[in-house]
Amino acid sequence: MLYIVFLLALAMTIYINGMPKTLALFAATTTLTIISTSLSIATSAKSIVFDVKALRPDITGLENEDIEIPFEIIYRLPYVLSITAVKLDNDMGISYSKHITKADGNKYELKVYVRGYVGSHRINGLTITFQDIFKLFRIEVKVGFGVPVAVHIVPVKTSTRFRIEFLLPSEVLYESYVSRRKGYGINILGVREYTVGDEFRRIAWKATAKTGRLMVKEYEGMSYRNIVVVASLHNGHYIGDPPPIHYIGNAVLGIVSAACERNMKVRVGVITEEGIKISSEITKKDIDNVHTILSLIEWPLKPIRFYSYSSSNRIVRWFVKQLVFNSCREPCIVALFIDPLDDLDVENIARLYRELKMRGHELKLFLAPPTLINFLYNKNLPIQDLDSAVKEINRIDMIVRSLHRIAKIYTPDKYIV
Repeated sequence: MLYIVFLLALAMTIYINGMPKTLALFAATTTLTIISTSLSIATSAKSIVFDVKALRPDITGLENEDIEIPFEIIYRLPYVLSITAVKLDNDMGISYSKHITKADGNKYELKVYVRGYVGSHRINGLTITFQDIFKLFRIEVKVGFGVPVAVHIVPVKTSTRFRIEFLLPSEVLYESYVSRRKGYGINILGVREYTVGDEFRRIAWKATAKTGRLMVKEYEGMSYRNIVVVASLHNGHYIGDPPPIHYIGNAVLGIVSAACERNMKVRVGVITEEGIKISSEITKKDIDNVHTILSLIEWPLKPIRFYSYSSSNRIVRWFVKQLVFNSCREPCIVALFIDPLDDLDVENIARLYRELKMRGHELKLFLAPPTLINFLYNKNLPIQDLDSAVKEINRIDMIVRSLHRIAKIYTPDKYIV
């Protein structure tokens, strides 16, 4: 529009000042030509036919890095257009970063760059803004994809507070390659003479009376060779910048990495409102499998900020039992990340603990209230979420008082950096 104003002003100035009319006529004619051409482009654009094709419909990239998504755009219009803006129709887990275009006749090579958080994301379409050669009119074209473009974002390992030793009480030692040895456990291997540093509770009084020397018991140590990690995620775990799923994924990586360093075997399972994901057996040689399973977590298109029910929590007891019983032929550790929302969730956790304990498995509970996680670690927490954070603190306090006697509980401040 600036071109039109400038040329009209020029024509009027020339005419008023009595300059040659041919120059004024030229300016007016040029202005009208530009206007008519731009109007013709804008009118033709209403019936424009675009063929937008994603050259790579399934893409994998790293968290915190730009991920390139190439498109090919073919249009049938006898005018030159340029792409000035691109908007994505996608979930909240990824965002537009930039775009690069290359024109070739009536074909464009469009490269859109996005960034996002760990998980599997979908791009359902694009809104492309075109401009004519004179930049007088803008044309917006919305394009939907029959099959969404899938973007899988792999988490990058970062520092964590987690240490593998935290998963076991102090009286239980474990070595991944030894099943029978001296240590703290249940079965007595034998007795020996007391040495400085031995605990008095291990004194074998009958043997002491019989030998006349202070004797202590030697126990068979309890070993754990396997760890099962399960995360139950509801829609509240996807809200925030960064969202709680970012911190939970980092904690899962910490557990798996520490376990593999001890030559332990790990299985990872994730339950969401969108579905279930289960990893193959993860060892030190193929630890990258945990990155793959986390990159497949499907993001909801429109997660809600307020929630009171989670279908993933309802099946977590069944899911954990099936995964543990199919993966562990001997006692193993179960690390469960969950945000219990009501009394039924708490009761299911208590029942799961008892059922696992009967088979010798050890349950460790990692509480994951999303608003509280955002409150502790997110600098961009909306003021309206403070009330929800207080309610979650009260709920977590109730859960800890209900379950602390039967399971080891970790709150977010214990396992998140």
